[in-house]
Amino acid sequence: MGAIVEYFAADPLKIVYLVGGTGGLWYWINQWRDRIRIRVRLRSETFELKESPNLEVVAIYEIENIGGQITSVEPSVRVSGYTPRKDRMKISFEIEGLERDLPPFKPKIFHATFTVPAKYPFLLFRTYTFRATRGSGKKVRVWSANRRNIDFLRFHFELIRFMIFGTYEEPQT
Repeated sequence: MGAIVEYFAADPLKIVYLVGGTGGLWYWINQWRDRIRIRVRLRSETFELKESPNLEVVAIYEIENIGGQITSVEPSVRVSGYTPRKDRMKISFEIEGLERDLPPFKPKIFHATFTVPAKYPFLLFRTYTFRATRGSGKKVRVWSANRRNIDFLRFHFELIRFMIFGTYEEPQT
């Protein structure tokens, strides 16, 4: 630490070179604030009996680009969850349509229809992974039946508790 202080004490203008030479501190703050991010809301999921062991799921999602640049969402979405017997189940499905562009700060509604095993509605601790073509994707973590979003820490706390003890407390709405 002393070597760093001596380095800048010898020539105090080096601090200006450090901060201003890379475009300035404000430039880097704006780069971070204008990064591409998406926000996803699960609007509804309905289930219909398709065949004997399968269900057809019709899902509606609202996706919003909260960054400063245009992006689009990838057509494939991954879903993972756990059965009440602690078995992990992974499913991938496609978003319908080709209009997947996301202008900044304008939410869009997306539909998906896919066929899944009949135990899908009973999956606990579901994670929906949406990917953007540019920028970071989004993971939506929900409880099982009530489809309430939960944050990262609560999700993993409850998941670890479920995996170790086999119990969980889903909030009632």
